[in-house]
Amino acid sequence: QLATLEQYARASARAGLIDDVGNLSSTRAFIYRGTKDSCYTHGVMAQTAQWFASFAKNASEQVRFVDDVPSLHAIPTLRTGTVCGTELHGADAYAPGAMHGLEACGFDGPGEALRHIYGNLTLPANASAIDPQRVIAFDQSPFGMSGASSRDMAFARAGYMYVPRRCEQRSSGAGNGSKPCRLHVFFHGCGSAFNSGAEHGHGYGFNDTFISHAGFSAWGEANDIVVLYPQKDATKETCWDGYGWGGPQWATQHGGQMAAVWRLVSHVSGGLM
Repeated sequence: QLATLEQYARASARAGLIDDVGNLSSTRAFIYRGTKDSCYTHGVMAQTAQWFASFAKNASEQVRFVDDVPSLHAIPTLRTGTVCGTELHGADAYAPGAMHGLEACGFDGPGEALRHIYGNLTLPANASAIDPQRVIAFDQSPFGMSGASSRDMAFARAGYMYVPRRCEQRSSGAGNGSKPCRLHVFFHGCGSAFNSGAEHGHGYGFNDTFISHAGFSAWGEANDIVVLYPQKDATKETCWDGYGWGGPQWATQHGGQMAAVWRLVSHVSGGLM
């Protein structure tokens, strides 16, 4: 099956449905699975790492698969979130400030991922070392999909991004001559969008847990990386289309959701970088 997926990617590139797979030769990939994750099997994640490795020039250096941290299906952190390998139950799950999807495992997953992808980075003070005023909510509707047939693929009305201070200065012209900021896109998981909550049948809210406390924004602030947090609407358990709901072209440049995200990324990168 892995060979089939490799061949499919190459064939799709030849047909102009995706970019040249040669671009993956220098790509750096960080793949994570907690040892207690009951959502994705170890074999599936290992094969994902192998798929990236099959295109890399130096797989052992470019592809990192971390599979020895005892977390559930969550983002591991140094000290933020629930006890590693546990989840909140009962009243604790609804307590103010409860953080779902983050586990304190003594392992900075966001930091390790970003350092692997981008190289040497400046260490932030902590995972929440951000300026809340730099969390920007924006209207996603101009970039999303329209029409009843695309309802399950739709964006939520609001998306979010974290814009570091120096990046804002550069976009306003105050930082002329300095190196452009980078852009990192964070896709939330199923049931864990900003507005996932009781009103959407998910029991509790995630709100700004990932944006303000996971660590991606803090690493972004310390290293001039704009972090974009696109948001899926409440349909399909707020899952992004990693399953083919959008039709046979879902994973290509012609896929409705793929094209919508690209419009959003192009707009943000054009205005801030």
